[in-house]
Amino acid sequence: MSYLDLDNAQIIKDIGAIREDTRQELLSILTSFENGTCLILDNDFLLPLGLLVDKSELKELGVGKVFVFQDQDPKITQKNILFFIRPKKEVIEKVANYIKLNETNDTFSKKEFHIYFVPHKSFLCEKILEKQGVRGAVTINEFHFDLLNLDEDVFTLFLESSFQDYLSGDTTSLYFISSAINKLQGFFGMIPTVKYIGKNAKIVTDMLVRMGKDTHLDPSVQPKIHNLVVVDRMIDLITPMMIQLTYEGIIDELYEITNSYAEFEPKIIGKEGTKKEKYILNSNDVLFEELRDLNIGFVGEFLKQKARYIAEQYDQRHNLQEIRDISNFVHKLPGLQKEHFSLSIHLNILEDIFNKTQKTQKFQKYVNNQLGLVFEGNPVNEYVEEMMYTDESLVDVLRLLCLQSMVNNDFKGKVFDNFRKDIIQNYGFKHIFTLEKLAKLGMFQKRQTKGKGKMNFVQMKKILNLIDPNFDENKGISSVYSGYTPITARLIQKSIKSDGWKEIEEVLKQLTDGVYGEIAQQNAKSQNAPSENVVVQSDKKMVCFVFFVGGVTYSEISALRLLSQMEDSKYDFVVGTTQMINGKSLIESCFENYID
Repeated sequence: MSYLDLDNAQIIKDIGAIREDTRQELLSILTSFENGTCLILDNDFLLPLGLLVDKSELKELGVGKVFVFQDQDPKITQKNILFFIRPKKEVIEKVANYIKLNETNDTFSKKEFHIYFVPHKSFLCEKILEKQGVRGAVTINEFHFDLLNLDEDVFTLFLESSFQDYLSGDTTSLYFISSAINKLQGFFGMIPTVKYIGKNAKIVTDMLVRMGKDTHLDPSVQPKIHNLVVVDRMIDLITPMMIQLTYEGIIDELYEITNSYAEFEPKIIGKEGTKKEKYILNSNDVLFEELRDLNIGFVGEFLKQKARYIAEQYDQRHNLQEIRDISNFVHKLPGLQKEHFSLSIHLNILEDIFNKTQKTQKFQKYVNNQLGLVFEGNPVNEYVEEMMYTDESLVDVLRLLCLQSMVNNDFKGKVFDNFRKDIIQNYGFKHIFTLEKLAKLGMFQKRQTKGKGKMNFVQMKKILNLIDPNFDENKGISSVYSGYTPITARLIQKSIKSDGWKEIEEVLKQLTDGVYGEIAQQNAKSQNAPSENVVVQSDKKMVCFVFFVGGVTYSEISALRLLSQMEDSKYDFVVGTTQMINGKSLIESCFENYID
């Protein structure tokens, strides 16, 4: 099973081949050094390193130690010290300080420092090294790390701090995004139609168009990606606040998926011991591929049916008479055993999810309050006060308060002031900065006495048709949040229709402050651009590449997969993102270098 048409699956496989190019570049760098190497990594580069090379390979290449860059001085005995870092002011200042600290060390003259900027050098960073007096002590290079695939239809840049960067006004990552997409165009042709939704999405689009002209892409190359939609996370901060209710989404909420891995108790995944074990969750597990996009309420019945099917397949062995039949059964037995093993693991995971979410009713109460808020606008004031009284996680408290603020047109002055005071008293004065950041994002605000004709969420959800109380019957894209359709998914769905965004322009203006649009790239082969004048073969879908600037949730990706499976869909969706997020990670990105 694949999420994509056969032809499109091959295209995405080719995109995934960029990962091998990146890996070979890294290996080339590491093999160029002798006599011992130490890697000091930017936080953003720690995760993808494990996708490019494993520990045994690093050891064979002479890498003695790998450190995440921190303020303290790690004890390093290797001669060659390689920094893989993003070109950021605060990071390069740490590098400069580290080198200056080592100047007083007796072994300084025996060490060689090499900086690899990921993915490009920065003139500003080089000037900082000069100002700090250490430019002559280092060599400077680039490591062209771009998109890596988490799965066959999901690619990421691993820019884990991109959301914090936007908060601070640092737009460096927008250049990295444009560069990565332009690199795809070099492989697969200029994308005919580019649509953008939101301010940061427009910046990416404008840079991409300029890069396409500067790199002189071959206009004769038939584009294999037909449509690009760039989505600014800022236009929909409501969806990440919701608890994800797909099978994959709820695993992310409860266990936290990192690099397609989640950690479980050993017995859950068929192992022994007491230490949690990692288990990979991607489309290589055929059963997980079928489960991941289902609403959690549908998973139990699906697994029951799968168990019956496997049992029936095993029972066939009792009726085998002919040699040919026995041979066929033996041939499919390994696949059955693999599916059986996967079934047992997912039954264990589902049982553990049930224990975490149903036995105490705490989780279900939280979800019901969220859904009541989004469906009917029911305030959660009393429930939040109860949460604070019982010392529940600040992240959970803020997630709910931010959701109420955004869907109920902010808080009345006195209510807002009381919540603000209670948060600071219960969770610490340090969180005054957290609340200021959330206010800056428009997520937790005091209602203004005089409105300016701002469209409220009640109007928006009606125009966009975001609520489906019969999601369990329809099993459409709203099932990913038990009846709530992600705003992003609905806007993307509208963007690929022949009439585009015409019927929802008022909503778009509200969400984006009027920053949205479409660009037809001049060098692209127009006959491949999706338009009303193009006749598309009914049996072959086009490819729409959707890039989320600032992160995407697993459930939003599920919504796009479900959208591509609809009868009238002409597209396969492939998702790119700066990073994977959920409500917890987004709220924590507003914390001042601490997490409760």
